[in-house]
Amino acid sequence: MNDMIICIGRQYGSGGREIGEKLAARLGVTCYDKLLLKQAAKEGGVSLGEVERQDEKPVSASAFLSGNVFADSASIGGAFYSQSQLVYDAEKGAYAATADKRGRVRVMPYGGGPVEVRSSRGAYLFSVTPHVVERGPRELPQAPKLFVTSDLHGDFRSFATLLQAHGVIDGDCRWSYGNNQLAVIGDIFDRGYDVLPLLWLMYKLEQEAADAGGAAVLLLGNHEGMVLAGDVRYTRGKYLDTARQLGMENYRQLFSPDTELGRWLATRNTMLRIGRNLFVHAGLSARLLERDLEMDTLNARMSEGLYRTSKERREDPTLEFLYRSAGPVWYRGMVCADEKYDPLTPEQTDALLRRYDADRLLVGHTVFPDISTFHDGRVIAVNVQNELNRRKNRGRAVLIEGSRISVVGNRGVKRVLEE
Repeated sequence: MNDMIICIGRQYGSGGREIGEKLAARLGVTCYDKLLLKQAAKEGGVSLGEVERQDEKPVSASAFLSGNVFADSASIGGAFYSQSQLVYDAEKGAYAATADKRGRVRVMPYGGGPVEVRSSRGAYLFSVTPHVVERGPRELPQAPKLFVTSDLHGDFRSFATLLQAHGVIDGDCRWSYGNNQLAVIGDIFDRGYDVLPLLWLMYKLEQEAADAGGAAVLLLGNHEGMVLAGDVRYTRGKYLDTARQLGMENYRQLFSPDTELGRWLATRNTMLRIGRNLFVHAGLSARLLERDLEMDTLNARMSEGLYRTSKERREDPTLEFLYRSAGPVWYRGMVCADEKYDPLTPEQTDALLRRYDADRLLVGHTVFPDISTFHDGRVIAVNVQNELNRRKNRGRAVLIEGSRISVVGNRGVKRVLEE
């Protein structure tokens, strides 16, 4: 019994203290309750009353960064639901910051190992261990199965249940798709409450899929570009509060290259080809065709501009183009015929597909009631209202198996687009 510690969780009226005392007496060991608080007060050089006041309350960011774990934690007390971010600070070292749905923050030193990820409501989702971050390839051979969706916007539940229903992940959010592939065509940020869990899930699945011989890929969308440039008009207030409580200048600093997710986001591609299928968040314009950018160049320049403000992007003609309405994360003219979107002609669509050596293009960004096709099936729009389509059992994603392209719903195939 020398190396054993027995912890008893208790609620009011459960008799936990009495059980603990009787168990300690029977085993001949010490029962720590108030005694533990007295010891903490003595070793910390503070009064017992102060320790009792702070007991079982989260520690504030300012307290951790100032080195005083008893400083002002009551101001952010209450229920705690972890939405974790790993931050690498040159002065303070690495620390994990977690926040609840109201933006209340707790931070603690991080020395390595797995990090728990929870929903905004406090439910444990999965654990993730940081891995080596590097830019993925711009081209992959097509696997037997390729599962495609987009525009998750903080809706973890809709995404996870969809992947579980089709065997992409298991009930514990672990990759179970073998050597197959998952492509998410941008826009995890904004609108929903569970942006961080979604980012961590894709981060985790990338490594798990690679280990299994498959691939899980997240491309950049316009909302990644907006948030990381400081445009937070669609961002939930709790995330802004989290950044403020961590002493950061703004929300985008929460995802800076000094964070684990920031390092990862900085290496995401904007354009990807898998087999004969090309992927980009919004679309490819005739003006992009005129610029004749190689895929590697486009991906590198998009990453280069990701953390620049809108003003800084305007100072670079290429970045200004790429991050505006005719660029790959904003252009709607492949799926919208209104003249204000400068729609493509069939000839221009053919030219773009030839330029990037693909048979078809899959895009997100523009919302449709169901999975839709344009330009004689050469452009497939996969962005739908995920939660609404989940409830109404409409199309929610695209499954590509060889030459067969299907629309899938909550479970199974809804219809075949191409054989």
